[in-house]
Amino acid sequence: MSPSRASPPFDIWLLVFPGFLLLDAAGPIQVFASANDEARDAGLPPPYRIHLVADGGGAITSSAGVAMLAAPLPRRGIPGGTLIVAGGGGADL
Repeated sequence: MSPSRASPPFDIWLLVFPGFLLLDAAGPIQVFASANDEARDAGLPPPYRIHLVADGGGAITSSAGVAMLAAPLPRRGIPGGTLIVAGGGGADL
């Protein structure tokens, strides 16, 4: 597939919450980021667009004490793609 005829990136939505497990967020983010790097190295556009989201957005602190900056959840829900929910003790959905 030539870059001019490439599909738009596939949206990956990763939902975090206070007390999420850091590896459950960082692991999937790195997998998709590495796939984007491989595509770029092959002269292709990145196939994934990664969105880190949380209720209200902002700095969300993991159970390890590391905070990640998340965008607020879209008001009308996730518009498409794949939703991944990080694990952890605060996952009261």
